[in-house]
Amino acid sequence: MKRFLILFAAACATCCQPAWADLRDWKAEYQRGLDAARAGDFEKAVEVIGLVNSETESNPSVVFNYALANARNGNTIKAALLFRLYLVMVPEATNAEAITKEISRLNEQMLANETDLFRRAIAAAREFPDVPPENDYSEPKKTDLFDTIARNADQVGNEEIAAEARELARQNSETHSYDYDPGSASERLRDNLADVGDLVGLVEAYSDFDDPEDYLDDLVAALDVLADFFPAATLTMLEKLPKELLTDDKYTVSDLVRLSLAENSKDPYFAHRQWNSDYLYFKEIELRDAILTFRPPEDWQPLARKILRRKPDSHEALAALTQSRKALKVIRDNGGNPFNPLGEWNNSVAVARLSLPIGNRDGISRARKQVINLSNDETDYSRMTDLLLHILAGNTSKALATLETRDDEEWDTWYQSIDNHFSRTVKVAARHLMRQNKFADAEDLILKGTVATDLPPMLRELAVQLEEAGETEEAARVREIASARDHKTRGGWQPASEDHKQQVEEWRKAAGSYKFGWGATESVAKAVENALNTEYCSSDTDAECIIDSLAYSAAQWGEARLAIKSLDGILPEHAVWLSPETRKRLARARDDALGKIGPTAREALSKWLAEEELDDSEKRFRDINGHRMAASTGNANSVRMLVGLYDPEEKGLEAPEVAAFLAAGLRRGDRYLHDHVTTSFKYWPKPLRLEFQRVLADEGLYQSGIDGVIGPGTRKAIDALFASAAPAN
Repeated sequence: MKRFLILFAAACATCCQPAWADLRDWKAEYQRGLDAARAGDFEKAVEVIGLVNSETESNPSVVFNYALANARNGNTIKAALLFRLYLVMVPEATNAEAITKEISRLNEQMLANETDLFRRAIAAAREFPDVPPENDYSEPKKTDLFDTIARNADQVGNEEIAAEARELARQNSETHSYDYDPGSASERLRDNLADVGDLVGLVEAYSDFDDPEDYLDDLVAALDVLADFFPAATLTMLEKLPKELLTDDKYTVSDLVRLSLAENSKDPYFAHRQWNSDYLYFKEIELRDAILTFRPPEDWQPLARKILRRKPDSHEALAALTQSRKALKVIRDNGGNPFNPLGEWNNSVAVARLSLPIGNRDGISRARKQVINLSNDETDYSRMTDLLLHILAGNTSKALATLETRDDEEWDTWYQSIDNHFSRTVKVAARHLMRQNKFADAEDLILKGTVATDLPPMLRELAVQLEEAGETEEAARVREIASARDHKTRGGWQPASEDHKQQVEEWRKAAGSYKFGWGATESVAKAVENALNTEYCSSDTDAECIIDSLAYSAAQWGEARLAIKSLDGILPEHAVWLSPETRKRLARARDDALGKIGPTAREALSKWLAEEELDDSEKRFRDINGHRMAASTGNANSVRMLVGLYDPEEKGLEAPEVAAFLAAGLRRGDRYLHDHVTTSFKYWPKPLRLEFQRVLADEGLYQSGIDGVIGPGTRKAIDALFASAAPAN
């Protein structure tokens, strides 16, 4: 601990102070975070300095101390990423050698954490009862547990654990005369590369693939997985691929990456894995951006109508077409927690923002009424709608006065969210003023109402408008203010060049978007705690659940470790913690590997991305028919794909058919489908949930109401249908 306190003190003494947002004084907050670290309360330090980091965005001293706090709090992965970001920002830092050693230590710690969890899983598997297999064709339970550990270790390249677990699986299988086959080394290598997302390694392995389509599948899978971890890095890799392989007119992997890079958004592919809903979500964001940047209606109205045909309850599309009453009803009807209606407030104000560019005063007024009804009082959200109403009425002075009436509370995460939403509202209002050539009013609003990170780009946007209006001197003055504010936001730190600024931005996004295993990799202690929680376990016994969970958590650590290593290979030019020779070698390896993608694979990838020969409906029917045929033969993956393809608004696939396939899979004793049903039921469209409950009721397993909610009764019925599977002959 002493070493960390010294590092904190040194960081405070040698690094520049951060900038403070216009609406809040961050100086006291930053000092409070440093004081917490000196007192040994690193959890509090992470929380407070993290808030400062999100506001200052690119300040070396804040990034450095945030990394230290994370390292001491056990957030090893986050610390490793932040230290890398710090060295990219300040490659000539006096403490660069010490930070490089700390990165190496964190790399070793990640491997140690991973191995520790694998060791716990092996120890628990050794204690598992050694019972014979149920029949001649099934794997002994203990063998399966060791094999699961081996496969997880293989996936992340932990050869020592994989070899030990495979040997234990082999020994146990021999006891029961079971023919254990762990799979070939080449298959394990493929699984490792595809699952972890080591793209450079995958491209290097191109010559090992006989079938270009097979190679294509693994390449796309790797892109998807790396997009979950590091969207900025995935975008960099995509840009290295031949441009003809990436199309902009279809929903492709590149769309997923662009969406994951959007401000304050999450990669929907990671959350849902459903093509249709993801596609519409992406298009809704595209629609919203088109309106809020004041593009002409003819550019986005066809898109809004197309979205409504596919998703009649899209409040973005409804608001765009001035149907604000319907849009707000959708938000109200789909409201969340009544004790925390934050989502409803946010969405209601979003309708108000969309109403301003199209001059829909009624939309703003109705949104204002809705947020007041939600809270039974005036709030900062109703003040945002007041600001928009004043702007639409041409009364800028009242709009500015609205900013002064904000609630003045202690800073916390809630008010960080409020600041960001106010800033978004001000940006829309300022653009409205720019369109009316009210440049002075727009500047005043931007300076007083946007958070520090939004302010410089908005001023530059204003400068462009001034130049187009012929006011070049004013444009130059505004650009100078933008540069000064940029400088202030970075606490006096400036990137050495535009290339350096881009490098910092790439690593900042990587450090800010890590999302490994739902927090399982925050610390080993937390991973073990999660593994011991068997409340939602679907395994036969708690012991199996614990062993599988430990192995899964270990693999999450390994995937994080390998993804960071992969990131070094994808962005080697500015991985300054590596030696110059290593950076050059990695850059050559990357470029050589990408050059190995042959014309056949390029053609296959281009065809997969574009699919120009089919329109959306044709692709849908093709996919349905293919998976319907496979599902009828008992293919569990195709049953699951049919669940994803089912859309109550589209023809070609009905809820009773999908429910019947699911029930048949459970009757076969298919654990893959059982796990899918129990974990994903609540995400299905409501007609499918209702239909599946009817099937369970017809089987005599479910007696409660048909309500589409997965409660204890529905879970028991699902388990009972699964348990009814006839034993294999």
